[in-house]
Amino acid sequence: MSQQEAGTMAWRTRLVEARHEVRGSPTVVGGTVFVGCSDRLCAMDADTGEQRWQFRPSGGSGLVSSATVVGDVVCANFEHFNQKERLYAVDIATGEQRWEFAEQSLGIEGSPTAADGTVYVAGENHGTEGDTLYALDADTGRVQWRFNRRDVGWTGASPTVADGAVYISGDSTYGLYAVDAATGSEEWTFEESEWAPYSSPTVADGTVYFASKDLYAVDADTGREEWTFTGTDDGTYSSPTVYAGTVYIGSPDGTLFAISATSGRRKWAFDVPTGLYRTSPTAADGTVYINGKDGGVYALDADTGTREWTCSRVVGANRSSPTVVDGTLYAGTNGGQVVAVRAAGTSEGSRVLLGTLGHHHRQATDDPTFGAGRSLPGSGLASTVRSAVGDLVTSDDRETATEATEATTGHDGGASEPDGETPSETDAGGGDTTETCPTCGETVEESDEPSFCSACGTRM
Repeated sequence: MSQQEAGTMAWRTRLVEARHEVRGSPTVVGGTVFVGCSDRLCAMDADTGEQRWQFRPSGGSGLVSSATVVGDVVCANFEHFNQKERLYAVDIATGEQRWEFAEQSLGIEGSPTAADGTVYVAGENHGTEGDTLYALDADTGRVQWRFNRRDVGWTGASPTVADGAVYISGDSTYGLYAVDAATGSEEWTFEESEWAPYSSPTVADGTVYFASKDLYAVDADTGREEWTFTGTDDGTYSSPTVYAGTVYIGSPDGTLFAISATSGRRKWAFDVPTGLYRTSPTAADGTVYINGKDGGVYALDADTGTREWTCSRVVGANRSSPTVVDGTLYAGTNGGQVVAVRAAGTSEGSRVLLGTLGHHHRQATDDPTFGAGRSLPGSGLASTVRSAVGDLVTSDDRETATEATEATTGHDGGASEPDGETPSETDAGGGDTTETCPTCGETVEESDEPSFCSACGTRM
């Protein structure tokens, strides 16, 4: 991609009235963008922005989370008039409701996180038991286990799942908790931060990174502190992402920091001219992307922090974190729009790998250039990770995401800043047999359950 093309608008679609805000981060699976806006969950064509379906639950007054895809359902949290939030699961193809989850004194907080057929969600409990972390069966919504402590309230940040553990931020204790993903039993607690951590943790190479006022790195197995980075005097809502050995995180004063994942030392800092709100960065093909507070997507060289380009037409005090898939960046605005901006590559950082705050169907291998490669037991050199749609991607079986996007990178170290043009715009609105994916031609094993192509995400 040429420098003239990068940062230009591919399409934009208005989902609701301009006074409404797109708070959810786009999730892209199988050529479809799933995103929440105002009082509805929407599915849009990733190439054109055309809406495919909308879901609005009966009595729902507002969507309060990003969408999470697990298997053939999409999960999201909705507020209800005079009631607490509820979690809904809808069919990925049609938008029809499959199940809902609610408990009498529970208010669902943060976005749900899915792993291995289980949906993890935190709830604010106004009863006597304290706030509760739930593990739900993705097919039925039935509770598999509950974890709570009377002295702990959750901050509203989404839980993160990695290597058999669930990590969740505590409010009243200003700490981080690790819970066994299979049983719900507590593994360890870290309670040394000075502020409540209101951003989601992320995990890479055996370390958990989370932010309150400071950025902490703790051992994923023991909870022992490895290092602390102080870069702001205020609480941080941006969630960190780890890419190629570097932690990227935004601060309330409008600074995006690049910090060594191993030592905690600052590599560089970039002051976003419009400031930052609650958006989190993403990384793709050697570039870090962040949404500015008052409008604009900023593309920065991941190694140096040098600005590569800016698209100033993504107007809004963005809460929606960007996601890059196959050379397109997707983000929401507070003007009720979802926009697609030409970029390069596919998001490869730890947030995407773990399926938090927006994700996509392509997952990374253990190639260190991807930053957060996560090995499964017994994988050997062909390290595997679980994709957002439930299939296993093996580095021996297909090209890595780096190889697949090599032809579209176009990085030459230039610093031109094309403003976003709008050439197109939408204002409306385990078996032993195999089959061939009709989209990309990849060989996929047939099964009795719905399956998805691990190369392109197409439902088989």
